[in-house]
Amino acid sequence: MTVVVPVLINTKNNIEALKKTIEKLYSISSNIIVVSQGEEPKFLQKIQNIKYQHFDQPLGKWSAVEKAKKFDCSDMIFIHDGDDPFQADSYSGIEKIEKNTFIQRNDIILSALDSISYNSRKYIELFLNVLSFNSKKLINQIDIQSGGMILSNRIFKSIDFDVFGDYGGELKVYEYLAFNKVQVEMFQMKVEKNKYREISNYTIEKILNKLIDHPIDQDKLDRCITETINLYPNYIYNEDGFKQEIEYYMKKYNKVKYA
Repeated sequence: MTVVVPVLINTKNNIEALKKTIEKLYSISSNIIVVSQGEEPKFLQKIQNIKYQHFDQPLGKWSAVEKAKKFDCSDMIFIHDGDDPFQADSYSGIEKIEKNTFIQRNDIILSALDSISYNSRKYIELFLNVLSFNSKKLINQIDIQSGGMILSNRIFKSIDFDVFGDYGGELKVYEYLAFNKVQVEMFQMKVEKNKYREISNYTIEKILNKLIDHPIDQDKLDRCITETINLYPNYIYNEDGFKQEIEYYMKKYNKVKYA
């Protein structure tokens, strides 16, 4: 298995998180590709079996993934964030996967600069899973936006990640697989609860603007809220709180149209 790690480095915390990430990935692969942006992680030069390419300017996660295609890859490619997202014991057995697979988190720990609660970005992410595929009937209970996925070499090479921008690429990969009737498996991993994952430069406003081109009507908003609650009871513990936050953000950022 080849592991591709796109990572943006702006702080010492980013370097520390990448070091912990590489340490864990060594337990499953000796073929690790890091595509770094921002500050160069020079410590990688001293690590055996690490291939890396550095860019001073940010590319965005998915353009960084695209750059990894220049390196030789195994039959299966694990796309993995560089911010130490998963607990060490979660990696056991993952190197044996031979099918296209999305990583499933036991919990969703995300932040945004404009969050109004601990759950705000998690709620938005789950809602967007449903909204993105509501009319296409593609969605199931899969945790699409975990940040981790394993793709066959053929699928990996056939997708143009450059067109995805810096957010929402997992949704586009899932849509590609579903459209081409490619079976998708799931693999459970436990998220790491650390300081690196409690800091984010994202805003919910930016996320909504990236993924919602035109405002939706109130009926569609209500349907998607209900469907999200029904699909993700393992992540949504307060249905009223979820509904209130989705309505708040969708209306605050003008994503609901009125008759």
